Amino acid sequence: LKTPGLVLRHYDYSENSLLVHFFTEKLGKVKTLVKGAKKPKGKFFGKLDLACLTDIMIVHRSRSDLHLLTDAKLLDALEPLRRDLIKFAHTMVLLEVVDAAFEVESPNPAFYADLVAGLKAFAAAPPNLWLPTVLHLRMLQALGLLPAEDSCQECEKPFAGPFYFSSLKG
Repeated sequence: LKTPGLVLRHYDYSENSLLVHFFTEKLGKVKTLVKGAKKPKGKFFGKLDLACLTDIMIVHRSRSDLHLLTDAKLLDALEPLRRDLIKFAHTMVLLEVVDAAFEVESPNPAFYADLVAGLKAFAAAPPNLWLPTVLHLRMLQALGLLPAEDSCQECEKPFAGPFYFSSLKG
C-alpha cells in the first residue's frame, strides 16, 4: 500500500530499527516497523523525523497492526516547525494528541487534509497560536467530540445572541 503520511512519533526497536507511527490519508493512524532506519547511510535516513510529510510504502500484515515500511520518499520536511521553539512545541503537542486520540487504521481523510494543510500554514506563517488551536478543534470535530454550539447545554434553549463556553458545564 502506498500513501502519504505524517510522522507522529518513533521509538527505538533494535540497534538499527525503529517503530514509527504515521497518520496517513488512506489508513488513518498506522504503526510500522522500519528495519535499518537508524543506519546513517540507509534509505530512510532523514525521512522519518517528527512532523515530516512522507510518501510511504507499507507491506500490510493481516495478523498484526504492526506493518512493515519498505520505502519512504520525503515530500515536505516542514523545516520551519523545527527552527522555532514555539512552533516546535505546539507541533509536538498536536502530534501527541493525534497519536493518542485516533484508533489504529481508522481512516479520516478529511482530518488528514486539515492536519497537513494546517501544519503547512503554521510552518509558513509567523508564530500564530490560533492555528494549532484550530487544528485541535478540527480534530475534536473529526472525532465527534466538539461541544454543541447552537444551544445551551444546561437548559437546551437555542442561542439568540453571543454565547460563551463553560468548561464546568460543557
